[in-house]
Amino acid sequence: MWISEFMASNDTTLLDGDGNSSDWIEIYNDSNSPVDLAGWHLSDNATNLTKWTFPSVTVPAKGFLVVFASGEDRRTEGAELHTNFSLAKSGEYLGLIDPDGTSVAHDYAPNYPSQATDVSYGLAQSGTITTIVAQGVAGRAGVASSQNDFNNNYTGWNTSVNGSFTGSTWRDVSSGVGYENNSGYGNWIGSGGDFTSNMYNTNASIFLRLPFTVADPNAISGLSLRMRWDAGFVAYINGVQVAADRNPASLQWNSSATSDRSDGLNNDWETFNIDLSAVTLIAGNNLLAIHGLNDRVGSSDMLCLPELDATANPTQSTQTVYFANPSSGGINSGGTASIPPLVDNVTDVITPLPSGGGSSAPLFITAQVTETNHPISSVSLFYRVMFGSE
Repeated sequence: MWISEFMASNDTTLLDGDGNSSDWIEIYNDSNSPVDLAGWHLSDNATNLTKWTFPSVTVPAKGFLVVFASGEDRRTEGAELHTNFSLAKSGEYLGLIDPDGTSVAHDYAPNYPSQATDVSYGLAQSGTITTIVAQGVAGRAGVASSQNDFNNNYTGWNTSVNGSFTGSTWRDVSSGVGYENNSGYGNWIGSGGDFTSNMYNTNASIFLRLPFTVADPNAISGLSLRMRWDAGFVAYINGVQVAADRNPASLQWNSSATSDRSDGLNNDWETFNIDLSAVTLIAGNNLLAIHGLNDRVGSSDMLCLPELDATANPTQSTQTVYFANPSSGGINSGGTASIPPLVDNVTDVITPLPSGGGSSAPLFITAQVTETNHPISSVSLFYRVMFGSE
Protein backbone atom coordinates (compact mmCIF):
# COMPACT_ATOMS: atom_id res chain seq x y z
CA MET A 1 0.00 0.00 0.00
CA TRP A 2 1.29 3.41 -0.99
CA ILE A 3 0.45 7.08 -0.63
CA SER A 4 0.72 7.42 -4.39
CA GLU A 5 -0.28 11.09 -4.72
CA PHE A 6 -1.47 14.01 -2.60
CA MET A 7 -2.26 17.70 -2.93
CA ALA A 8 -1.48 20.10 -0.09
CA SER A 9 -2.87 23.24 -1.77
CA ASN A 10 -6.04 22.46 -3.68
CA ASP A 11 -7.92 25.34 -5.30
CA THR A 12 -9.74 24.03 -8.39
CA THR A 13 -8.49 20.48 -9.01
CA LEU A 14 -10.91 18.32 -7.00
CA LEU A 15 -13.98 19.28 -4.95
CA ASP A 16 -15.26 17.20 -2.05
CA GLY A 17 -18.93 16.30 -1.55
CA ASP A 18 -19.59 19.67 0.07
CA GLY A 19 -18.17 21.52 -2.92
CA ASN A 20 -15.02 22.52 -1.00
CA SER A 21 -11.49 22.38 -2.42
CA SER A 22 -10.01 20.35 0.43
CA ASP A 23 -6.52 18.87 0.43
CA TRP A 24 -6.53 15.22 -0.63
CA ILE A 25 -4.52 12.02 -0.32
CA GLU A 26 -4.59 9.11 -2.78
CA ILE A 27 -3.92 5.53 -1.59
CA TYR A 28 -2.81 2.90 -4.13
CA ASN A 29 -3.09 -0.86 -3.61
CA ASP A 30 -0.31 -2.41 -5.69
CA SER A 31 -1.21 -5.99 -4.71
CA ASN A 32 -3.25 -8.49 -6.73
CA SER A 33 -5.92 -8.74 -4.02
CA PRO A 34 -8.36 -6.24 -2.47
CA VAL A 35 -7.29 -4.73 0.86
CA ASP A 36 -9.66 -3.66 3.65
CA LEU A 37 -8.09 -0.62 5.33
CA ALA A 38 -10.06 -1.01 8.59
CA GLY A 39 -7.66 -0.09 11.40
CA TRP A 40 -4.99 1.40 9.15
CA HIS A 41 -3.87 4.97 9.88
CA LEU A 42 -2.88 8.22 8.20
CA SER A 43 -0.82 10.84 10.00
CA ASP A 44 0.95 14.15 9.42
CA ASN A 45 2.90 13.74 12.65
CA ALA A 46 5.82 11.28 12.93
CA THR A 47 5.40 11.19 16.73
CA ASN A 48 1.67 10.35 16.51
CA LEU A 49 1.35 7.66 13.86
CA THR A 50 -2.27 6.78 14.73
CA LYS A 51 -3.59 10.31 14.33
CA TRP A 52 -6.43 9.26 11.99
CA THR A 53 -7.81 5.73 11.60
CA PHE A 54 -9.61 4.25 8.62
CA PRO A 55 -13.04 2.64 8.92
CA SER A 56 -13.74 -0.50 6.89
CA VAL A 57 -13.15 0.51 3.27
CA THR A 58 -11.84 -1.78 0.54
CA VAL A 59 -9.27 -0.70 -2.03
CA PRO A 60 -9.50 -2.99 -5.09
CA ALA A 61 -6.47 -4.82 -6.40
CA LYS A 62 -4.39 -2.33 -8.42
CA GLY A 63 -6.95 0.26 -7.36
CA PHE A 64 -7.03 3.71 -5.78
CA LEU A 65 -8.81 5.42 -2.89
CA VAL A 66 -8.99 9.20 -2.39
CA VAL A 67 -9.27 10.59 1.15
CA PHE A 68 -9.84 14.31 1.73
CA ALA A 69 -7.44 15.93 4.20
CA SER A 70 -9.95 18.55 5.32
CA GLY A 71 -9.61 18.34 9.11
CA GLU A 72 -13.30 17.37 9.39
CA ASP A 73 -12.68 13.78 10.64
CA ARG A 74 -15.35 11.80 8.76
CA ARG A 75 -15.02 8.02 9.08
CA THR A 76 -18.45 6.64 8.16
CA GLU A 77 -18.29 3.38 6.23
CA GLY A 78 -19.50 3.78 2.66
CA ALA A 79 -19.28 7.59 2.76
CA GLU A 80 -16.67 10.12 1.67
CA LEU A 81 -13.66 9.98 4.00
CA HIS A 82 -12.03 13.05 5.60
CA THR A 83 -8.99 13.04 7.89
CA ASN A 84 -8.80 15.08 11.10
CA PHE A 85 -5.84 17.03 9.72
CA SER A 86 -5.01 19.08 6.64
CA LEU A 87 -1.72 19.21 4.74
CA ALA A 88 0.87 21.96 5.07
CA LYS A 89 1.82 23.66 1.80
CA SER A 90 5.27 24.39 3.23
CA GLY A 91 5.96 20.66 3.76
CA GLU A 92 5.57 18.20 6.64
CA TYR A 93 5.53 14.48 7.45
CA LEU A 94 2.88 12.27 5.82
CA GLY A 95 2.58 8.55 6.46
CA LEU A 96 0.36 5.48 5.92
CA ILE A 97 0.59 3.20 8.95
CA ASP A 98 -0.30 -0.48 9.40
CA PRO A 99 -3.05 -1.47 11.90
CA ASP A 100 -0.42 -2.23 14.58
CA GLY A 101 0.10 1.54 14.85
CA THR A 102 3.89 1.37 14.56
CA SER A 103 4.80 -0.23 11.22
CA VAL A 104 5.03 2.31 8.40
CA ALA A 105 3.66 1.04 5.09
CA HIS A 106 4.80 4.16 3.25
CA ASP A 107 5.69 7.71 4.22
CA TYR A 108 7.21 10.98 3.09
CA ALA A 109 9.86 11.53 5.76
CA PRO A 110 11.10 13.53 7.43
CA ASN A 111 9.03 16.00 5.35
CA TYR A 112 7.73 16.31 1.82
CA PRO A 113 8.99 19.46 0.01
CA SER A 114 7.07 22.72 -0.38
CA GLN A 115 4.02 22.48 -2.63
CA ALA A 116 2.36 24.65 -5.28
CA THR A 117 -1.36 25.34 -5.64
CA ASP A 118 -3.18 22.81 -7.85
CA VAL A 119 0.03 20.81 -8.36
CA SER A 120 0.10 17.36 -6.78
CA TYR A 121 3.09 15.38 -5.50
CA GLY A 122 3.71 11.68 -5.27
CA LEU A 123 5.17 8.59 -6.87
CA ALA A 124 5.89 8.13 -10.55
CA GLN A 125 3.86 5.33 -12.11
CA SER A 126 3.57 3.86 -15.58
CA GLY A 127 1.02 1.67 -17.29
CA THR A 128 -0.39 0.60 -20.61
CA ILE A 129 -2.92 3.15 -21.89
CA THR A 130 -5.57 1.93 -24.34
CA THR A 131 -8.24 4.04 -26.02
CA ILE A 132 -11.45 2.07 -25.50
CA VAL A 133 -13.77 4.73 -26.95
CA ALA A 134 -12.21 6.58 -29.88
CA GLN A 135 -13.40 9.35 -32.17
CA GLY A 136 -15.58 7.84 -34.88
CA VAL A 137 -16.78 4.88 -32.79
CA ALA A 138 -20.29 3.61 -33.53
CA GLY A 139 -23.10 4.59 -31.18
CA ARG A 140 -26.58 6.03 -31.09
CA ALA A 141 -27.77 9.58 -30.53
CA GLY A 142 -31.06 11.37 -30.15
CA VAL A 143 -32.60 14.80 -29.74
CA ALA A 144 -35.99 14.71 -28.03
CA SER A 145 -38.74 16.53 -29.89
CA SER A 146 -40.95 16.91 -26.81
CA GLN A 147 -41.40 15.84 -23.19
CA ASN A 148 -43.63 13.03 -24.45
CA ASP A 149 -40.93 11.81 -26.85
CA PHE A 150 -38.41 11.91 -24.01
CA ASN A 151 -40.71 9.93 -21.69
CA ASN A 152 -41.32 7.25 -24.34
CA ASN A 153 -37.89 6.90 -25.93
CA TYR A 154 -35.23 8.01 -23.44
CA THR A 155 -35.96 5.97 -20.31
CA GLY A 156 -32.71 4.30 -19.23
CA TRP A 157 -30.71 6.12 -21.89
CA ASN A 158 -27.66 6.44 -19.60
CA THR A 159 -28.12 3.31 -17.44
CA SER A 160 -29.30 0.53 -19.77
CA VAL A 161 -26.12 -1.31 -20.74
CA ASN A 162 -27.07 -4.69 -22.15
CA GLY A 163 -29.90 -4.40 -24.63
CA SER A 164 -33.02 -3.25 -22.76
CA PHE A 165 -32.83 0.26 -24.23
CA THR A 166 -34.82 0.75 -27.45
CA GLY A 167 -34.94 4.47 -28.24
CA SER A 168 -37.01 4.20 -31.43
CA THR A 169 -36.50 7.89 -32.29
CA TRP A 170 -32.71 7.65 -31.89
CA ARG A 171 -30.38 7.04 -34.86
CA ASP A 172 -27.08 5.32 -35.50
CA VAL A 173 -24.06 7.65 -35.50
CA SER A 174 -20.31 7.71 -35.48
CA SER A 175 -19.02 10.14 -32.85
CA GLY A 176 -18.88 13.11 -32.52
CA VAL A 177 -22.28 14.71 -32.79
CA GLY A 178 -23.61 18.25 -33.08
CA TYR A 179 -23.78 20.72 -35.95
CA GLU A 180 -21.87 23.56 -37.62
CA ASN A 181 -23.46 26.46 -39.48
CA ASN A 182 -20.17 28.29 -40.05
CA SER A 183 -16.83 26.47 -39.83
CA GLY A 184 -14.69 24.79 -37.21
CA TYR A 185 -16.42 21.60 -36.03
CA GLY A 186 -17.12 19.90 -39.37
CA ASN A 187 -14.21 17.44 -39.20
CA TRP A 188 -15.24 16.35 -35.70
CA ILE A 189 -18.86 15.49 -36.55
CA GLY A 190 -19.08 11.85 -37.61
CA SER A 191 -21.33 9.97 -39.96
CA GLY A 192 -24.97 10.51 -39.02
CA GLY A 193 -23.90 12.96 -36.31
CA ASP A 194 -25.16 16.19 -37.91
CA PHE A 195 -28.23 17.25 -35.91
CA THR A 196 -28.71 20.73 -37.36
CA SER A 197 -32.37 20.21 -38.21
CA ASN A 198 -33.12 18.71 -34.78
CA MET A 199 -31.24 21.24 -32.64
CA TYR A 200 -30.79 24.61 -34.36
CA ASN A 201 -33.52 26.97 -33.06
CA THR A 202 -35.26 23.89 -31.59
CA ASN A 203 -33.50 22.08 -28.71
CA ALA A 204 -30.23 22.70 -26.86
CA SER A 205 -29.89 19.09 -25.63
CA ILE A 206 -28.52 16.02 -27.39
CA PHE A 207 -28.10 12.52 -25.93
CA LEU A 208 -25.30 10.13 -26.95
CA ARG A 209 -24.75 6.43 -26.15
CA LEU A 210 -21.36 4.82 -26.93
CA PRO A 211 -20.89 1.15 -25.96
CA PHE A 212 -17.47 -0.24 -25.11
CA THR A 213 -16.15 -3.59 -23.94
CA VAL A 214 -13.89 -4.50 -21.04
CA ALA A 215 -12.30 -7.94 -20.91
CA ASP A 216 -11.21 -7.84 -17.25
CA PRO A 217 -12.37 -4.92 -15.05
CA ASN A 218 -9.82 -5.88 -12.38
CA ALA A 219 -6.99 -5.21 -14.84
CA ILE A 220 -8.00 -1.56 -15.25
CA SER A 221 -6.37 0.83 -12.80
CA GLY A 222 -7.41 4.14 -14.34
CA LEU A 223 -9.93 5.78 -16.67
CA SER A 224 -9.73 9.21 -18.25
CA LEU A 225 -12.35 10.95 -20.38
CA ARG A 226 -11.05 13.28 -23.09
CA MET A 227 -13.56 15.79 -24.43
CA ARG A 228 -14.11 18.36 -27.13
CA TRP A 229 -17.44 20.09 -26.42
CA ASP A 230 -19.55 23.19 -26.91
CA ALA A 231 -20.93 24.39 -24.59
CA GLY A 232 -21.65 21.94 -21.71
CA PHE A 233 -22.08 18.25 -20.97
CA VAL A 234 -22.72 15.58 -18.34
CA ALA A 235 -20.99 12.20 -18.82
CA TYR A 236 -21.97 8.85 -17.31
CA ILE A 237 -20.40 5.40 -17.25
CA ASN A 238 -22.91 2.63 -16.58
CA GLY A 239 -25.28 5.20 -15.11
CA VAL A 240 -22.79 6.91 -12.75
CA GLN A 241 -21.95 10.55 -13.43
CA VAL A 242 -18.19 10.82 -13.97
CA ALA A 243 -17.65 14.32 -15.42
CA ALA A 244 -19.55 17.51 -16.21
CA ASP A 245 -19.12 21.11 -17.29
CA ARG A 246 -21.52 24.07 -17.45
CA ASN A 247 -24.48 21.88 -16.56
CA PRO A 248 -27.61 23.09 -14.74
CA ALA A 249 -28.40 21.58 -11.35
CA SER A 250 -31.52 19.90 -12.73
CA LEU A 251 -31.35 18.32 -16.18
CA GLN A 252 -34.38 18.20 -18.48
CA TRP A 253 -34.99 16.92 -22.02
CA ASN A 254 -34.26 20.39 -23.42
CA SER A 255 -31.74 21.79 -20.92
CA SER A 256 -29.15 24.37 -21.94
CA ALA A 257 -25.60 24.90 -20.72
CA THR A 258 -25.22 27.52 -18.00
CA SER A 259 -22.77 29.55 -20.13
CA ASP A 260 -21.03 29.58 -23.50
CA ARG A 261 -17.60 28.01 -24.07
CA SER A 262 -15.05 29.46 -26.45
CA ASP A 263 -14.71 27.53 -29.72
CA GLY A 264 -10.94 27.94 -29.53
CA LEU A 265 -10.74 25.76 -26.42
CA ASN A 266 -11.56 22.77 -28.63
CA ASN A 267 -8.23 23.04 -30.43
CA ASP A 268 -6.99 20.66 -27.70
CA TRP A 269 -8.62 17.84 -25.81
CA GLU A 270 -9.46 18.44 -22.15
CA THR A 271 -8.99 15.44 -19.87
CA PHE A 272 -11.19 14.44 -16.94
CA ASN A 273 -9.74 11.78 -14.62
CA ILE A 274 -12.45 9.37 -13.45
CA ASP A 275 -12.71 8.07 -9.90
CA LEU A 276 -12.78 4.31 -10.45
CA SER A 277 -14.06 3.68 -6.93
CA ALA A 278 -17.40 5.22 -7.95
CA VAL A 279 -17.78 3.24 -11.19
CA THR A 280 -18.69 -0.43 -11.61
CA LEU A 281 -17.17 -1.78 -14.81
CA ILE A 282 -18.58 -5.01 -16.22
CA ALA A 283 -16.72 -7.83 -17.93
CA GLY A 284 -18.15 -7.45 -21.41
CA ASN A 285 -20.45 -4.62 -22.47
CA ASN A 286 -20.30 -1.19 -20.80
CA LEU A 287 -21.79 2.20 -21.66
CA LEU A 288 -20.42 5.73 -21.96
CA ALA A 289 -23.43 8.07 -22.16
CA ILE A 290 -23.30 11.85 -22.57
CA HIS A 291 -25.94 14.56 -22.30
CA GLY A 292 -24.61 17.34 -24.53
CA LEU A 293 -25.72 20.91 -23.83
CA ASN A 294 -25.68 23.92 -26.13
CA ASP A 295 -25.78 27.34 -24.48
CA ARG A 296 -28.84 28.38 -26.55
CA VAL A 297 -30.95 26.94 -29.34
CA GLY A 298 -29.92 29.72 -31.72
CA SER A 299 -26.20 29.06 -31.40
CA SER A 300 -24.36 28.70 -34.72
CA ASP A 301 -22.68 25.47 -33.67
CA MET A 302 -22.66 22.62 -31.16
CA LEU A 303 -20.23 19.77 -30.45
CA CYS A 304 -20.04 16.65 -28.29
CA LEU A 305 -16.96 14.50 -28.98
CA PRO A 306 -15.61 12.12 -26.31
CA GLU A 307 -12.76 9.64 -26.09
CA LEU A 308 -12.20 7.24 -23.20
CA ASP A 309 -8.80 5.85 -22.19
CA ALA A 310 -8.14 2.93 -19.85
CA THR A 311 -4.87 2.33 -18.02
CA ALA A 312 -3.85 -1.17 -17.03
CA ASN A 313 -0.96 -2.97 -15.36
CA PRO A 314 0.61 0.00 -13.52
CA THR A 315 4.22 -0.17 -12.45
CA GLN A 316 4.99 1.54 -9.15
CA SER A 317 8.18 3.59 -8.73
CA THR A 318 9.67 5.05 -5.57
CA GLN A 319 10.70 8.23 -7.42
CA THR A 320 8.87 11.27 -6.03
CA VAL A 321 7.81 13.98 -8.48
CA TYR A 322 5.42 16.88 -8.96
CA PHE A 323 2.39 16.53 -11.25
CA ALA A 324 1.18 19.65 -13.03
CA ASN A 325 -1.72 17.48 -14.27
CA PRO A 326 -3.00 15.74 -11.11
CA SER A 327 -4.71 12.36 -11.47
CA SER A 328 -6.68 11.76 -8.27
CA GLY A 329 -8.12 8.24 -8.35
CA GLY A 330 -6.03 7.25 -11.38
CA ILE A 331 -2.53 6.38 -12.45
CA ASN A 332 0.15 9.06 -12.13
CA SER A 333 1.61 9.98 -15.50
CA GLY A 334 4.34 12.44 -16.41
CA GLY A 335 5.82 14.29 -13.48
CA THR A 336 8.95 16.30 -12.85
CA ALA A 337 11.37 16.60 -9.95
CA SER A 338 11.28 20.41 -10.00
CA ILE A 339 8.41 22.39 -11.42
CA PRO A 340 8.76 25.69 -13.30
CA PRO A 341 6.42 28.63 -12.65
CA LEU A 342 2.84 27.86 -13.71
CA VAL A 343 1.45 29.83 -16.66
CA ASP A 344 -2.34 29.75 -16.77
CA ASN A 345 -5.42 31.64 -17.99
CA VAL A 346 -3.65 32.97 -21.08
CA THR A 347 -5.77 35.02 -23.49
CA ASP A 348 -6.60 32.72 -26.41
CA VAL A 349 -9.53 34.51 -28.05
CA ILE A 350 -9.47 38.11 -29.29
CA THR A 351 -12.80 39.91 -29.80
CA PRO A 352 -13.14 41.70 -32.11
CA LEU A 353 -10.45 40.40 -34.41
CA PRO A 354 -7.85 42.99 -35.47
CA SER A 355 -8.56 44.73 -38.77
CA GLY A 356 -4.88 44.90 -39.70
CA GLY A 357 -2.73 47.83 -40.72
CA GLY A 358 -1.82 50.92 -38.76
CA SER A 359 -5.41 51.62 -37.70
CA SER A 360 -5.82 48.26 -36.00
CA ALA A 361 -6.60 48.51 -32.30
CA PRO A 362 -4.02 47.24 -29.76
CA LEU A 363 -4.26 43.62 -28.62
CA PHE A 364 -4.31 43.03 -24.87
CA ILE A 365 -2.87 39.68 -23.80
CA THR A 366 -3.08 38.58 -20.16
CA ALA A 367 -1.67 35.57 -18.33
CA GLN A 368 -1.55 34.36 -14.74
CA VAL A 369 1.97 33.34 -13.69
CA THR A 370 2.32 31.53 -10.35
CA GLU A 371 5.53 30.93 -8.42
CA THR A 372 6.28 27.30 -7.52
CA ASN A 373 9.71 26.04 -6.38
CA HIS A 374 11.67 29.15 -7.31
CA PRO A 375 11.08 32.92 -7.21
CA ILE A 376 9.97 34.67 -10.41
CA SER A 377 12.32 37.47 -11.41
CA SER A 378 10.60 38.54 -14.64
CA VAL A 379 7.92 37.60 -17.17
CA SER A 380 8.35 38.11 -20.92
CA LEU A 381 5.84 37.80 -23.77
CA PHE A 382 7.16 36.49 -27.09
CA TYR A 383 4.99 36.93 -30.18
CA ARG A 384 5.14 36.73 -33.94
CA VAL A 385 2.98 38.25 -36.70
CA MET A 386 2.02 35.66 -39.31
CA PHE A 387 5.27 33.90 -40.27
CA GLY A 388 7.63 36.63 -39.13
CA SER A 389 10.34 36.22 -36.52
CA GLU A 390 9.62 36.42 -32.78
